[in-house]
Amino acid sequence: MARRTKEQSEQTRKTLIDTSFRLFCERGYSKTTLEEIAAASGVTRGALYWHFKGKEDILVTIFNEQTKWLTDELSSTVPDGMTMSQAIKGFILKFIGPEGGAGTTAVRDRFGVLCVTMLFSHKIAPQLVYEMLAGIDRRLCERLSELIRRGQASGEFSSHINPADAAKFIKLSIDGVIINRLGNSIAGKKFGMYPESIAGMVIGSLKGPAP
Repeated sequence: MARRTKEQSEQTRKTLIDTSFRLFCERGYSKTTLEEIAAASGVTRGALYWHFKGKEDILVTIFNEQTKWLTDELSSTVPDGMTMSQAIKGFILKFIGPEGGAGTTAVRDRFGVLCVTMLFSHKIAPQLVYEMLAGIDRRLCERLSELIRRGQASGEFSSHINPADAAKFIKLSIDGVIINRLGNSIAGKKFGMYPESIAGMVIGSLKGPAP
């Protein structure tokens, strides 16, 4: 009985998260009320408060769940014997590559929808989201800069390249692919480039001398 109650509680929490995600994307964070979330989830407002302190707590939970694969990746170590080219290529494909691994297409696209809807449309999210995304961006660029510096030290990448600038370039390339892919998906079109090709061009730019 206790196990069933726990499972029901977990299912209610998941329903609240999924419903909140949908409503935030459809109506915007500021225009979505707790009453609407509870009603659309088929639960009472009291049940909602059992799981979450409020609307901001729900948003933070959604963000953390959608970025867990990314924070895990940022904290991982490069396996012995792996080149920096392989490490960076694998890193890029976690964002834009085919399904598989921690950052599956479904998870990445759900996170992408959250970011694009809340940050690049009129449905603005609170400052908290901007701050959390800025933190992720900073760690992502730091991680890429570290890998590029290691590649330069081993002679794999050009010493003329500024690691911090190159990291920002890679990050912006990833952002562009995600936004383009989501836009094409909404329009019923396919993204016209293969992830492997994009990753290959990025790695090639690190190996050649800066103009």
